[in-house]
Amino acid sequence: MVVNKAFLGSKFKFEELFGLSIFILPVVLINATKLIVPSIIFLFISAIPHVKKPKLSEISILPFLIIGFYFLHVVGMFFTENVSYGAKDLETKFSFLLFPLLFIFTHRSITSKVVYMGKMGLVIGSFLAIFLSYIMAVNCLLRHGELCFTSVNFGFQMHSTYLSLIYIMALLLVLTDSKVFSGKLWMKTCYSIVVFSAIILLGSLSSVICVFILSCLFLVKFLRKIQNVRLRFLAVLLLLTSVFGTLQIDRIGKEVDYTRYVLKDFLKNPDEFIFKHHEDRKSSMVRMALYNFSFDVMKEHPMGVGTGDVKDVLNKKYTEYGYDYFVKEKLNPHSQFFQTGIAFGIFGVVYLLFLLFYPILYHKRFEDANLFYFAIIIFITCLFESFLERQVGVIITCFIFTFFISIKSKEPIGTLN
Repeated sequence: MVVNKAFLGSKFKFEELFGLSIFILPVVLINATKLIVPSIIFLFISAIPHVKKPKLSEISILPFLIIGFYFLHVVGMFFTENVSYGAKDLETKFSFLLFPLLFIFTHRSITSKVVYMGKMGLVIGSFLAIFLSYIMAVNCLLRHGELCFTSVNFGFQMHSTYLSLIYIMALLLVLTDSKVFSGKLWMKTCYSIVVFSAIILLGSLSSVICVFILSCLFLVKFLRKIQNVRLRFLAVLLLLTSVFGTLQIDRIGKEVDYTRYVLKDFLKNPDEFIFKHHEDRKSSMVRMALYNFSFDVMKEHPMGVGTGDVKDVLNKKYTEYGYDYFVKEKLNPHSQFFQTGIAFGIFGVVYLLFLLFYPILYHKRFEDANLFYFAIIIFITCLFESFLERQVGVIITCFIFTFFISIKSKEPIGTLN
């Protein structure tokens, strides 16, 4: 009997350790990426006692799709000339293999408590990152002036689009998951204000688009539930007012107007646009040129160029049109779909679309209602960034699509209010 108690006690501690490691991972990922490898090692060590023979009937297809995406990169190595760069790419994306396998062999031990710890890690890690950003920005302001609150300087932890994406995910958990800040409306309100202010300061247009689309989806859901005409009208009016108010913010409004101008100029005459803007450094202009070059490369290589040759073929195209700045900065396509299409051709694009759309189309098969919204956020981000080319994008996607939402437990791990 004493042995059984000791065993149960150790088992309890193992569960606590597993939950702690899942909590730490997003906190470290957001705030101290240099420590991400030790935190992953800690996660795997804490998971060892929870390894069990998997029940395939209880596992979503998502982890297997992610593994398949990694093996697509492995196969692409056979068609690669720049083997060293391809090997580095495989190393960056190794989490596409590690995290799904870890989930498959531990899914029977992943309780709602463990998943909750991961969610709180994302929520608290995001708040900590915003808090530190404000402290550093104010400190910088006292020394150098207003430039400290620009998108380049405010999000010191990582690229502004990546940070905004993570902040939006954390905000979704706070607003929609009944277990996060349960019953504390004032905490949810304060958190929302802090996150929205950070998103505006980061100035990522793709994040603004994410927030707008998610707001529209929540509005549709609200309108379907509410029969009161006045409430429906007020809800629509509130959304329109919020959109109008956001566009009046100088930073956001100027970015939207300039993006519209660039798009209009490009559509008028693409060849002339490329010729006359090779010295332009503004974000929207650069992206439009990158998309044009990437599309041309995809037309020239419909079957792809292989895992390691994307950078080389793009640099060749940049040089051809006199875009030496692009070569110097080693710019990627700034769209995951173009990135994957150049590497693996049409098949790669179709596979990526299926990987991202599966959780959107079949979200009702999963216990966690946030799956639908998380997948939309990642999809939109992949439109405007080569999101899965950086380790942070790979890890957050794997983390979300496995431990957060791939579990098909009888015990609900999250509900939409």
